Amino acid sequence: MDRNEAREKIVRVATEEILTKGYSNVTMDAISAVMKMSKKTIYQLFPGKRDLLRTVLSRLQKEIEEGISQRVDAVEMGFRDRWRAVLEYIGIQYARFGPGFVEDLHTVEPEIYAALDTFRTGLVRTHFARLAAEGTREGVFRKEIDPRLISAVYQASLQAILNPATVQELGVTPAQAYRDMVKLLFEGILEPVKPG
Repeated sequence: MDRNEAREKIVRVATEEILTKGYSNVTMDAISAVMKMSKKTIYQLFPGKRDLLRTVLSRLQKEIEEGISQRVDAVEMGFRDRWRAVLEYIGIQYARFGPGFVEDLHTVEPEIYAALDTFRTGLVRTHFARLAAEGTREGVFRKEIDPRLISAVYQASLQAILNPATVQELGVTPAQAYRDMVKLLFEGILEPVKPG
């Protein structure tokens, strides 16, 4: 296995381990054991666990950015289908995070967590704002509601609900918090009125 192949394999395994178990709970020894690769080889490619984390998150961000862009730009689909596809894709990404991943990252690596939060905010400003404007133009969203407000409310909700303290207080996973937040925002809190 050449150097690039080894790096890719380490990043793939580390991504799965870190996202599901949490950054603090994953050691270089554990990654080495899962990969059946010497720790020395891993350290030759990644000088430390923090370097590996930065690479994992950089790749993850690129993958998410591309995934959202593909769904937003899928003009062969109707708006409602693209809207649904984007929200579902984001939900799937949050489902990759184990229960303690976000809180752990926030506590142990606050600088890296802040960069991840900035990335999330950028995605909303770039892609969600564009979709909100398109939904308003197409009459899918109510015309009297400024699409910038739709985008701002979504972004504020993400920041308020998908932060470590709130997720922990609610006792849910980031994926469940996201699904419930989307349902609340776009379907409301009222039960449908039953006829008769």
